[in-house]
Amino acid sequence: MNEYLGSNGLMRLLAMIYDEELPTKEVLEVLKRLHIPGYEEARHHFEDAIAAGVYEPNTAPGFPHQKQIEAILRFVREQSRE
Repeated sequence: MNEYLGSNGLMRLLAMIYDEELPTKEVLEVLKRLHIPGYEEARHHFEDAIAAGVYEPNTAPGFPHQKQIEAILRFVREQSRE
């Protein structure tokens, strides 16, 4: 996966979308997991965080803003302390 990190890795993944090498949704998920801070950990907790009122999903499903990701991660940490 290291080959997909950094600006060169990002460009490789974007080229995969352009060249239709892999399904677009799969490449987009890899992009988010590798390049969006906190997404990898937060992605498993979207539904629980929404149900708890941590954030209102006002973006396309699976595309939270950075502030929403941060709120989800705070929620996860608080839940793990309980």
